[in-house]
Amino acid sequence: MIALVSCIEVHPGECRSPAQAAYERGDFGWLSKRADSGSAEAEWLVSMMYFNGYAVGRSKDVAFVYCKMAAEAGFPKAENTLGTMLIRGQGADADVAAGLRWIR
Repeated sequence: MIALVSCIEVHPGECRSPAQAAYERGDFGWLSKRADSGSAEAEWLVSMMYFNGYAVGRSKDVAFVYCKMAAEAGFPKAENTLGTMLIRGQGADADVAAGLRWIR
């Protein structure tokens, strides 16, 4: 069986997932629909948008919620981000032990 990977070529030989491409163009609406449908990558990218106030109002609390959903779904970047947020107390009370468990 061949696995098909959805990819958008940004520059010759350089590929982005549709979610990453939406993030780069600031398409919060597209990403939030995908996040609400359970895409872990989109959940993490929505989290980053809220965390940085990129194309949406800044909210570390909302960023934490989306990041935790993505981490619990097993998205590696979200696991590391969630760990860092917990260690630093960003969006939730600081919990170094829990943060370190998420960082791999």
